[in-house]
Amino acid sequence: PATSNLTFSNGLSGDCEIEGTVTSTQSPHPGACGGTITETWSFTDPCGRGTTSVSRTITVSPAPEPAFISSPDDITISCSAAPPVPTELAYTNGIGIEDFTGDFAPSNWTFDANGGTGSYSFTDSTSLTIEGSDGGSGDPIETELCITVPANGLISFNWNYTTIDGPIWDPFGYSINGVFVSLTDPTGPLTQSGTAGILVSAGDEFCFVAATVDDGYGSGVTVGDMFLFTTGGCALYGTVESIITGSHDACGGSYIETWTVTDDCGRTISTNRTITVEPAPAPEFHFDYLGDITIGCIDAPPAASTIPYSNDETGSCEISGTATSTITGAHDACGGSYTETWTVTDDCGRTITASRTIVVEPAPVAAFTSLPDDITLSCDLAPPSSTLLSYTNGETGTCEISGSVESSIDGTYSPCEGIYTETWTFEDDCGRTITHSRTITVVDISDPSFTVCPPTQTVMLGALCTAELPDYTSLATATDNCDALPAITQSPAEGTVISGVGTMTITLTAEDECGNTATCTFTVNKVDSTPPSITCPGTQTLTLGPLCTASLPDYTTLATATDNCAASPTITQSPTPGTTVSGTGTVTITLTVDDGSGNTATCTFTVNKVDATPPVFISVPANVTVQCNSIPSVGTPVATDACGPVTVTYNGQTITPGSCMDSYTITRTWTAVDGSGNSTTATQTITVRDTQRPNFTSVPANVTVQCNAIPAPGTPTATDNCDASVAITYIGQTATAGSCANQYTLTRRWVAADNCGNTRSTSQVITVIDTNKPFFTSFPSNVTINCSDPAPPVATPTATDACGPATVTYLGQTTTAGSCPNNYQLRRVWRATDACGNSTVSTQIIQVVDNTPPVFTFIPGPVTINCTDPLPPLVHPSATDACGGYVHITFLGEVPSGSGCSEDYTIVRTWRADDLCGNSATATQVITVIASPFAPETEERAQPQASAPWDDDRVLTLQPNPTTDRVLIGLSSFAGERITVSIYNEIGQLIWERAIDAVPDLMLPVHLREAGAVPGLYTVSVRGSGRVVAKRLVLVE
Repeated sequence: PATSNLTFSNGLSGDCEIEGTVTSTQSPHPGACGGTITETWSFTDPCGRGTTSVSRTITVSPAPEPAFISSPDDITISCSAAPPVPTELAYTNGIGIEDFTGDFAPSNWTFDANGGTGSYSFTDSTSLTIEGSDGGSGDPIETELCITVPANGLISFNWNYTTIDGPIWDPFGYSINGVFVSLTDPTGPLTQSGTAGILVSAGDEFCFVAATVDDGYGSGVTVGDMFLFTTGGCALYGTVESIITGSHDACGGSYIETWTVTDDCGRTISTNRTITVEPAPAPEFHFDYLGDITIGCIDAPPAASTIPYSNDETGSCEISGTATSTITGAHDACGGSYTETWTVTDDCGRTITASRTIVVEPAPVAAFTSLPDDITLSCDLAPPSSTLLSYTNGETGTCEISGSVESSIDGTYSPCEGIYTETWTFEDDCGRTITHSRTITVVDISDPSFTVCPPTQTVMLGALCTAELPDYTSLATATDNCDALPAITQSPAEGTVISGVGTMTITLTAEDECGNTATCTFTVNKVDSTPPSITCPGTQTLTLGPLCTASLPDYTTLATATDNCAASPTITQSPTPGTTVSGTGTVTITLTVDDGSGNTATCTFTVNKVDATPPVFISVPANVTVQCNSIPSVGTPVATDACGPVTVTYNGQTITPGSCMDSYTITRTWTAVDGSGNSTTATQTITVRDTQRPNFTSVPANVTVQCNAIPAPGTPTATDNCDASVAITYIGQTATAGSCANQYTLTRRWVAADNCGNTRSTSQVITVIDTNKPFFTSFPSNVTINCSDPAPPVATPTATDACGPATVTYLGQTTTAGSCPNNYQLRRVWRATDACGNSTVSTQIIQVVDNTPPVFTFIPGPVTINCTDPLPPLVHPSATDACGGYVHITFLGEVPSGSGCSEDYTIVRTWRADDLCGNSATATQVITVIASPFAPETEERAQPQASAPWDDDRVLTLQPNPTTDRVLIGLSSFAGERITVSIYNEIGQLIWERAIDAVPDLMLPVHLREAGAVPGLYTVSVRGSGRVVAKRLVLVE
């Protein structure tokens, strides 16, 4: 409210008078949710006697509750568009510039046709028309009507759109700072309408845009019926995203889209709509082809097949699968037909079907299984007989055509030749004929045959080794299939002179009357019966070899031989050349001459065998190198002689000292003599060594120990092959550092030595580890504190380790959320670590709880009113919580103890304050209502008269009354006045209010349900110039 002046005076006059006027000061406006303003007047008198102040409290009612700019209609969407996505809906409490007035007056808008023919017009303060360009240039044109937004706020308006070309060509929408947003649905109808709410900021350029893609048949748009710019300190506006609940499947479904917003004053408004999801499209069969087909007889009957079906959707809208056909029909070898049908009923009860005809071809024509070739027949088999020929079409079952057919024969023949035609013919049940013929030629193709061919014959050669062949034809017989007496001839012919020992072949030929021939052969042996003559050499000598053996040489060259038929008869030797002979003495050699015809002669001579080879040792103890404890005993060599026994004699041994007591050389000697006085000597050398190292018989085992458990050095033992007393020396130990100070390796070594200086070392490995974790020796305990208490200071735990000190590190503090913001856990963690990184982690838990309710810091005080007075406005209390955070204050309602004006009663208003952890406190305000006379049948209540009362003709009309929602408040009698129109519910709560300048014929429309009204009794009042006129209004379902 505006500041006001207050007059002060001391009530005196003249020089003693102190008076004047002072202007008030006011505390800041409490905001859209109402509250109080303290208005104060202060002055200091001229005498310096201090300052005098007086003040009053001005109660500011909350701004009207916001309402959504539109109630979205129920819609139906396709299954593929489900589930629907949340949308935004604007809301406003209507505070600001209504219609195209004030900052949004027509003169403040800027029009730009952008070279097109678009236009605009303001028909009145509530309506604006924009016409898109229709120049036909083919270029995109935007017709824009723009304004610079004066302040932050919400622009909301209704729009009606129509086009000829289609919304995809002529979109309508708005732009903010050059960014276009289409309001029309490009796939929607030619006529569309809607309500829009757009958040804007001060300085934004906001434009209505009627665009056309092709500059032809531009759209026409009317913005009107409602244009509102919500702004200012009492403005409540914004956008809220919907919450969608519901479900759907391929057969459809439904969702509820709900928009809910709670304003800064804690008042909640909500609206919703039903979104119906249509069933998904019915499925269709999907196939590359489904026409009638023809199949072979062998493929019948056809097997059921599977084809896919789908409605081409995805996700929950998908209906897909495969369908298996049913088949009806029949066929035989001559063909037939079948009908194949697929049927599917989806989950929504919709049935689809498809079918095709399958024609079965006749089975393949039969063919003869093997086609007989033309043949030649011997004359003795003519005339030929008919034969059977098999046929088949290669099929089985119903499609099989098979069997055999007998041939027919036509033709003649003579003894040596003739021709016949043999024909097979078959006709199947389908009337199809197959035939085949062949030619049979009759000839004498058979050769005569010998039934007797002479066996091998012998011809004795004379003194000159020659003879004449006799006639052998009489020894053979022959037969023929057509000629009873075939002729026989011989080659070489009878009387032919032959010579030389050996064999020859005689050929006999038989020929019939048709010139066919046959032959047979036999062998004739040419024999020589006169023996040869031979002369042998004299006695020979043969020296035996090392094995007392020798190979006989070839003595045949030393003999002479002659024969009547053989120019060089063959001489052989027995024993044969190369035969091995052994032992001393003599051997008799026999020579035999052979003329090649089995005639032989022999002679003999003597060979002397002589031995000159000494005996040979076949086994002698081998030279060896042995350890001093492994000297072998004297061996027994073996000697042999190829020609007789051998005597072996041991000659003894000699010793040669070496480098130490257990190292030297032994030499042993033997002699062998055979029966002929030949001798041989053999030796054995034994090298004695001590190279074996002593062996440890016990060594301390390798061990792994903790760093605080290292064992003392042990005492190993050792033995040696030759030294009875082995010296053992402890070398000491070495340490190898490990990964940390308490982890390392100790290697302890010992050396054992014998009397020849052979040594062996051994070691023990002690692996020292530190795997034991340190442990805390002191640690803070877990505690529970209130959220308003300070957290305890961070403690200093201590820890130790078995092998040395441990370091304690504070790892910090983490917070684990609890059941509410002020219930949580503080977890403080420390880690104790030793020198080798072994660590122990321990945690202190500080449980923080909130069990203290919030405290009201302001509660409206008690009020006393007259029963005819309106209820005081609802003033919200305030509260705080000891642990901080948001405190939600809920108005729980008003409870009257009575009603009317017949007696005093009270109305108790109650609020509840809830902190974030569910702790709550309540507060109340008591309104005392004082009884006074009141005439309930009087529609207008007289208010205290102000200095300028209205005339009595000021009337208020409500149409319709009762109403289901919208009411027209008639205010024409208040023309020229600044008035405030208010609507209260039955308990005096303000639900709607508007300050306007009344004009003639003013009918103010109000949508009660948008103001949150529910069916009941309401009071509509008009205030101004100190007078209030009120009427009852009834809202019904």
